[in-house]
Amino acid sequence: TGERAEGTLLGNPVVANTVEGGNTYIGNVDILEEPYLAAYAPMENSSGEMIGIMFVGVSQNVSHAMIQEQIDQSIIGNIVFIAIILVLGMMIMLISASQVANPLIEIVKHTNILATYNLQEDIPDRLRKRKDEIGILANAIQTIEESLRVMIHSVSQISSNVTATSKELANNCIEASQVTEEMAKTVQEIAQGATDQAGSTTECLQRLE
Repeated sequence: TGERAEGTLLGNPVVANTVEGGNTYIGNVDILEEPYLAAYAPMENSSGEMIGIMFVGVSQNVSHAMIQEQIDQSIIGNIVFIAIILVLGMMIMLISASQVANPLIEIVKHTNILATYNLQEDIPDRLRKRKDEIGILANAIQTIEESLRVMIHSVSQISSNVTATSKELANNCIEASQVTEEMAKTVQEIAQGATDQAGSTTECLQRLE
């Protein structure tokens, strides 16, 4: 209490012997049947004579209650801190998941369009410019799409060339057919001429006879 107690004696012989020997005692003592954590130090005058004892003590019940209160506050603080960390972690996970899931969904949609041989649309530049695995995947699909475009263009050119060649062959066949017909007519005329010549020759022989 800070008040001076006069005429009182130490009931603990261990504490009394320690202080009387000029030493400070620090330890557990019972005061009025209540445990205390106390410290006793001798007080001396200028001549070195002990004229009193300085006492500092804290009730263990009170200290335990204070410690328990501090522990409870610490536990509550830790729980609140952990809860905040968990909430922040979940928010970061959701944000990260959305940053990964949304581009993947967009790439999947573009891939489904590509599967229908629709090569009109490119993958957005914002996906191809990413420096992560999403960007690598987007660039790979874009490369496949451009390769398909080149292949289809080449096939179209080959088809055009085949069509032109087929038309040319058809025209050549028509011309060859016409020439063949003309040759057949000529051969027929030659054959008719030979027949007529043979008849004339026979008639000449008959006349000669």
